[in-house]
Amino acid sequence: MNALELRRVSKVYGEGPTEVHALRDVDMVVEVGELVAVMGPSGSGKSTLLTIAGSLEEPTGGEVLVGGLLLSAMSRNDRARLRRRSIGYVFQDFNLLAGLSAVENVSLPLELDGVAAKSARAAGVEALEELGLADRASHFPDELSGGECQRVAIARAVVGERHLLLADEPTGALDSVNAEGVMRLVRAACKRGVAAVVVSYFIGSELAPYVSAYVVILFAWFLGVIIGRYRIPQDRSINTTTFMLVTLGVTLGATAFIADQLSRHFNIEVTSLLFPVAVAIPAVGHSWLDLAAWVVERWKSSFSKEKR
Repeated sequence: MNALELRRVSKVYGEGPTEVHALRDVDMVVEVGELVAVMGPSGSGKSTLLTIAGSLEEPTGGEVLVGGLLLSAMSRNDRARLRRRSIGYVFQDFNLLAGLSAVENVSLPLELDGVAAKSARAAGVEALEELGLADRASHFPDELSGGECQRVAIARAVVGERHLLLADEPTGALDSVNAEGVMRLVRAACKRGVAAVVVSYFIGSELAPYVSAYVVILFAWFLGVIIGRYRIPQDRSINTTTFMLVTLGVTLGATAFIADQLSRHFNIEVTSLLFPVAVAIPAVGHSWLDLAAWVVERWKSSFSKEKR
């Protein structure tokens, strides 16, 4: 059974000259127990994909199914109930309630769903213990560091009987040790049958070993499309070295894709420039996708100036 399915999903913001295509005809399937990693540069549509997948935002076109249920066919109340009971979120800005302690933030979704306060608190404490925050359970968000707030948000997302976990840069504010602890917790949830989608601008050594389904190389910066996938056998996690090599291979393929699209949009030939850039970036340790985004932005800016 598919926990999440996106069928030709598109999202457009604005109109006319300000129109932005955040997503274009995106197809993606996440099966029960899978951990799917999605990688792309800033502004590529990763967060938009998560908000649409979690019914927080409606697509301009296409269909989204969660647990086999078509979101567009559900009422607002039914979607709210689905989010509360079945979907766990990890937001970039944490979204913790300032007036509640760490354990109260974690246990609140359970209490709203009818779980007794004592049982909900016990589950919240257990989730915090798994993330090394047992001694911070009674502290309020403004008494916690950014990394601690991130771990509280993750504990809130995985507590209870959630079926789908959507995480936006879950390890972005953490050091490598805590990042690996977070990913172990997410992977453990997947082994219980939770499906997870984790997005990041770059998938490094703290995330790669825990990916169980596939890596999606997401969205050429202004095109809003998936440009590559690497599927991993369900019975093993991805090897970090293998992932890095595959990522390089896919991004080289993406180079040709972006060059082709630039040629179509701007009537210019850029393959000879993009290919050496794609090869050189891994050697200097930067994100190829971020540089590609920067190059495209510069080109778009220069063409805009020429048209004026």
